[in-house]
Amino acid sequence: MKKNYDIPSFARHLASFTHVERGSVLKKSGVKRRFRYRFTDPLMQPFVIMKGLADKTISPSVLDNVERIPR
Repeated sequence: MKKNYDIPSFARHLASFTHVERGSVLKKSGVKRRFRYRFTDPLMQPFVIMKGLADKTISPSVLDNVERIPR
């Protein structure tokens, strides 16, 4: 989209991925205004990254900015 967006701009989309209609890809935890989202299947994160790189919707330089979360 070539511009920065604040969290409220995409929070609704993240929440929709927690519902069965969208495949329950994410799990939501936390309290209102401080929700955290995690993939329900650990293999989904690398799949999403590889798919984004293959489709050229994300660039390899974006991965440098992704926070590495220890498991």
